[in-house]
Amino acid sequence: HSFPTRRSSDLPFLDWHRMQELPQYVSMLKRIEAAIDKPISLAEMELIGDDFEESLLRLEHESLDWLMQLGAELSDEQMRDFMQALVEQQKEFEEEYLTRSDEKYADDSYDALVDNAQDFLGRLSKEQKQKLRDASKELQRLDQVWLQERARWFAQMEEILQREPGWQQQLIDALDNREETVTPQYLEISEHNTQILQGSIVELLNGRTEKQDKRLRGKLADLRQDFETLIEQGERAKTVAN
Repeated sequence: HSFPTRRSSDLPFLDWHRMQELPQYVSMLKRIEAAIDKPISLAEMELIGDDFEESLLRLEHESLDWLMQLGAELSDEQMRDFMQALVEQQKEFEEEYLTRSDEKYADDSYDALVDNAQDFLGRLSKEQKQKLRDASKELQRLDQVWLQERARWFAQMEEILQREPGWQQQLIDALDNREETVTPQYLEISEHNTQILQGSIVELLNGRTEKQDKRLRGKLADLRQDFETLIEQGERAKTVAN
């Protein structure tokens, strides 16, 4: 079943993202570019992490009106199809992630760390890879508790999206209270892993070679310029529209 198609002109959310949020991304990238001019501290890395977390919260908050409008427009059949697709995705994730041994989990984490690091720094040395290998072994498994949280959240959404009178406010309340409803175990593991990962990033950044530094600065500059181009395009489109 097809879902309603929407033009970008129908979405104030996209205008908000381009004109309000992308400049925030540019500022974040400039702060990172300035921070790497000298050895970066763990405290600075934590502040950068906080910036990213706040941007996600803003995104979630601003997208709510649009999501509620879309939710109101879907037929009952389309809503059932949407929820069924989420259930099937959950099953696929469970089959893929929960069958892994602890060793495979650490290997997958290591591979992801190396891929992400090399995307920004280029080829890593044996010593740098070993540090990431050590970090991956310190990570605690989050997959099971993450999938449990995800299943609980979907069950709550399925009930709200029956769209009984007052469902919009129920959705707002559920999102507002989401952090309070996650289990202490999830928060504890997530916090532990974040500390390990941020420590690894600090170590990599402070030990990077000149060649890696050049690649890193090039990647950050490219990202910033991409965002600046999108902002300019949005401003031009707004001028033409007026």
